[in-house]
Amino acid sequence: MKKLYFILLIFTSNVLLSQNEYAYLVETKIVGALHANVGQMSISTNLGPVTTLNYGANTSTLGDTYYNFIRLPDNFNTANIRVYNYAIALGSFPNCEYNDDYPTTKESFGDPTIFFLGCSFNQRVYSLHIYEEADKLLNGVCIDDTLTLNFGYEWQFSFDGVNWEDFPVAYNKKPVSSFVLKDLLTDSGVDVNSLNENQIKFRTGYNNNYTNIITYEIVPCPPKLVGEIITAKTTCNYSTDGKFTMAVDRDLELDEKLIVSLYALDNVNSSYYFLTQESTNSLINNSSLSYSYTWQGDIAANKYRIKYQILKGGGSSIPSNDQSWTKIGFSDEFSITNSDVFNFSALKINNETCFEKNDGKIRITISSKEAGRTFQYRLYKVSGSTVTVFKDWTDFSNDSFDVGGLDESTYRIKVRDNKKCYAR
Repeated sequence: MKKLYFILLIFTSNVLLSQNEYAYLVETKIVGALHANVGQMSISTNLGPVTTLNYGANTSTLGDTYYNFIRLPDNFNTANIRVYNYAIALGSFPNCEYNDDYPTTKESFGDPTIFFLGCSFNQRVYSLHIYEEADKLLNGVCIDDTLTLNFGYEWQFSFDGVNWEDFPVAYNKKPVSSFVLKDLLTDSGVDVNSLNENQIKFRTGYNNNYTNIITYEIVPCPPKLVGEIITAKTTCNYSTDGKFTMAVDRDLELDEKLIVSLYALDNVNSSYYFLTQESTNSLINNSSLSYSYTWQGDIAANKYRIKYQILKGGGSSIPSNDQSWTKIGFSDEFSITNSDVFNFSALKINNETCFEKNDGKIRITISSKEAGRTFQYRLYKVSGSTVTVFKDWTDFSNDSFDVGGLDESTYRIKVRDNKKCYAR
């Protein structure tokens, strides 16, 4: 007798510790009452029958709801749900017959809308198996992320895999649960401001029976933009070297890179297209609780938007067609503009008054410019086909300036601003 007791104890322990990856939760509602009314559901896989459920419907069970948790073998390939509901005519009660099948495969397992309705029975089947979101499995989740868990019914989370918490009512008892992680934790009584956990686990099932567990790493949230994107004009009205600076609310971790994608406006189609991408593992620490990055490449005058995200570990880019970009919103639109056109005119004021007096003058007048800039001129003397520098680059700051000390000759003049922008 002791030996039999020992064997039974081991068997029971194995049953309690077992956990199947896939299951069905069958919800049976009695919505009518006919004579000899039976609702039958059989569940099978390619490995054989799993279970058969039978419920009666009469006036005493009308309005009742029943739940059955049905585990499927982990190594199944196909599964089928077969429903056969019926009633036998008697007196004023009619005959009724309803049958239907729902086949599926392991690869396509998971459907939030499996319903059967016939002969006094409303039967719904919940697929129970959680699928990981590939990008979150790779990059982790932060408390500001929106998570979508499917497929399940009663949901729980845990930080250590030992102590499990039921989801709050707003997120629980539904086939697909979608939520912002911060909201889920806050509504569960977790202080997210002092959260110091490095992973979170989720599971689903019914009445303390559960299927698979998924685990996500908890990572710092991507930094948020602080203030407006600051732009710098192109150096000259004809150059394409505009810049912008973005600021975020935190520095990068040691294993993080900031990936910034730049999108330019297609002025014909009024839509934005991907232009190029830059990355950095270093931000400038400003004194105003922000960290900035200035775009390194040259940008032509146009309207732009950016998207950015954090890349952990190796690599220095995220392809523009990666699905992760579709989940990220654009920044506000910003504009790179050309600097103001630089232009001037040159006018002879007077010729040399006497031989070798060298008192001829040319007046330079700046007609348009970028505010705040100074200027330079270079004077050439022309003799036939020979052009020589008479005065090399010489600074001046007023919008009108006289170049004096000139003898009788033919001159050519060039003028530029202190950023080396020329009149064109």
